[in-house]
Amino acid sequence: MVFSFLLIGSFCLAQNGQQTHCKVKFDGVDSSIDQYVKELEKESLFIFTPDAFKSMLVDYPLVEGQAGLISTGGYIYFEMSLKVNSSRARKDYGYIEKGNLIKFFLMDGSSFYGNSIGNVMPKLSDDRKSTNYLVSCHIEKEEIKMLNKSYIDKIGVIWSKGYEEYEIYNPDFFVNQLSCLEK
Repeated sequence: MVFSFLLIGSFCLAQNGQQTHCKVKFDGVDSSIDQYVKELEKESLFIFTPDAFKSMLVDYPLVEGQAGLISTGGYIYFEMSLKVNSSRARKDYGYIEKGNLIKFFLMDGSSFYGNSIGNVMPKLSDDRKSTNYLVSCHIEKEEIKMLNKSYIDKIGVIWSKGYEEYEIYNPDFFVNQLSCLEK
């Protein structure tokens, strides 16, 4: 999807009753798809470095994840940017195939899966020091109910070269972003 960018700020109350600042990236009709779209700014979700690499990567994590929610056509989508701080990510991680599972682990012990909407190929950064991925999946209504009842604990990603789980450092991400989408 192609979006025009517009920054709109508003406040809403999260599930825990605390006021949350909503950072809206776009709120309006996207002329390329002729539909109303509300896209929230991405927030940091996690940083990850396998124990075996911690002594080598002291200044930065191996993988960084940011995500935001998008609402359009009555559907909610989860969009996650993954930055692998390595020029070898294509060799080590590969890509994320269309339909591959993204597993969401909640703090109450429940979990659910999302499916990658499309093939996510690695894009080497201009400085050739990192590789970027942008993965999206649809969040079903039943899953939204689950996310409103519990906080996110971990996210698991199936790469073409394996599987990795990431511990979330922003556990109220979904609670806050879902609340912002409703406003």
